[in-house]
Amino acid sequence: MELDTDKVKELATIKNQPIKIISYQDLLLLNDTIDQIHPWIATLSLINNFFANSKNPLNKKKIIKEFHANSYLFATFYEDFSLRTTTLEKQIKDLKTRPKVRI
Repeated sequence: MELDTDKVKELATIKNQPIKIISYQDLLLLNDTIDQIHPWIATLSLINNFFANSKNPLNKKKIIKEFHANSYLFATFYEDFSLRTTTLEKQIKDLKTRPKVRI
C-alpha cells in the first residue's frame, strides 16, 4: 500500500513545529542514564564538606589522608560522569534525528 505524498501531513504542535517520533522506551533509557548519575549526590556532598570545612584547626596528616581519598573519589566520579554524559548526548542526538510523525 503506497501513501499518496500529497495527502501525507506532518503532525505539528500549536506553533506549527513538527513532532518527532519518540517512544516510551526512549524516555525510559534517558531516565535510566540519569538515574545512574544520582547516586553520586551523597559522595559529592562529602567531597564538598571536605573542601568547605576550613574552620577546624589544621591536622596535616588528617588533611593529607582525606585529600588523597577525596581525590580518588573525584577521579572515579569524573570518569563515570563523563561516560554518562556522553551516553546522554548520544541518546539525545538520536532523538533529535528521529523522523517526524506523519499522518
